[in-house]
Amino acid sequence: MSLQSDIISIVTDENAYLMRNDVKKESHISWIMAAGLIVNAA
Repeated sequence: MSLQSDIISIVTDENAYLMRNDVKKESHISWIMAAGLIVNAA
């Protein structure tokens, strides 16, 4: 469970980063992949 919460924290941090710098599509793709990992782990 702690690993999943750590992943959620990373995704949240990256999402906040994207809000400031939404020019890198690679970061957006990695955010989608991380969100998919959370769904699969749930």
